[in-house]
Amino acid sequence: MTLPDPAYSFTIPSLHDDTPLDCRIYHPSELAGSASSVEDTWQKRGAIIAHPYAPLGGSYDDPIVSVVGQEVLRQGFIVGTFNFRGAGASHGRTSWSGKAELADYISFAGCFIHYLHNLQLSPSSYPETHKLQPIPSSSSRPLFLRHSSGPPPPDPPIKLILGGYSYGSLATTHIPATSTLLQRFINAVPGTAAAEILLRARVLAEQTSTELSASVAQRGRSFRRSRQSLTIGGEETPPDIRRRSRETSRRSLDVPRSLKVFGRKASDRSCTPSPADEAVEDEEHVKDVPDVSTAYLLVSPILPPTSTLIAPSLAKASPGQQNITRRPTLIVYGDKDSFASAKKMRKWVEELKKEAGWLLWSTEVHEAGHFWREEGVEKELRDAVREWASAVASGSEGQRSMSVLLDRADAVAAIAQVQ
Repeated sequence: MTLPDPAYSFTIPSLHDDTPLDCRIYHPSELAGSASSVEDTWQKRGAIIAHPYAPLGGSYDDPIVSVVGQEVLRQGFIVGTFNFRGAGASHGRTSWSGKAELADYISFAGCFIHYLHNLQLSPSSYPETHKLQPIPSSSSRPLFLRHSSGPPPPDPPIKLILGGYSYGSLATTHIPATSTLLQRFINAVPGTAAAEILLRARVLAEQTSTELSASVAQRGRSFRRSRQSLTIGGEETPPDIRRRSRETSRRSLDVPRSLKVFGRKASDRSCTPSPADEAVEDEEHVKDVPDVSTAYLLVSPILPPTSTLIAPSLAKASPGQQNITRRPTLIVYGDKDSFASAKKMRKWVEELKKEAGWLLWSTEVHEAGHFWREEGVEKELRDAVREWASAVASGSEGQRSMSVLLDRADAVAAIAQVQ
């Protein structure tokens, strides 16, 4: 079984160097109902699943990415996948350090979060048109735009899962806190990669909201059942603005290192802020920052020394690793993983549990290897992901039973004490 056809296939530029990245968004069955039923039964929630190492054939078409994506999709999450640079049809090549790939992940996460944020589920806030429209030009519109005629009521936080399999899980553990990640997109300067990412997210959200609006006009009939997957190429930003932005970026990269250092020292004495500084200081447009509640999903995590070999910069501990001990997290691994011994994996998980407590769920699958090809192990992977994703969706990830929270020996002892 594979994921269904994506609702959208598109590209975005990487924040690292504008490298085009292939992306997909999948909609759950809940978004195939009528607009009124969507508003009544579905709360905004989404999950990103990052793929394995590209030089070894990893891409968003990986079978385990599909398995995990299917189970999360069935729990009502919008699912997002993307190709790191050098994977699939994404441009560029895999970096030796892993820093560029981390920026790729942050780029897609920013797009995905803003897509969820800009979705309009309430009929009162849909665009006024009741017919499906082609994707509009967005050259002259603000980066953040809500369609409601008046101030909309505050939405509950978006439930977001940041996940990955194999190399994708390594990148996931180094993603900064979501609030820090979103700062990269606040008041993005027109023409930059961040601004283009925001525009693409908003245009896609407008397309979905327009379709929901059309279903209202058709008296609640489903729009997804007859809707084909939509592929979107090119960019939303006018070419001349993007070209000037790229030229500015290239000129800054061409400046000798000594001049860059001198420039930084000189800027300490300067009273004239740069355009980017002015954008950050301008608080007028910072009012529509997404409110997000984040959880983390790691399948077959990569540990040293393997992580050191494939991504030296990501092998070291980082502030991002603290996220998985402070937010709901699921770790699923096999005891026959060829890239990390079961002993090493258990020790790592237990160390995390000392800090995370009930926030951390873990499942060790007997006889499962790194690629999950052994008989019966895929079902156990699916079961673990399904149970946890359902708990995250319902907000009950902290309400596990005694037998799940404790290992078998502790559970037996605890039950004996109760009796």
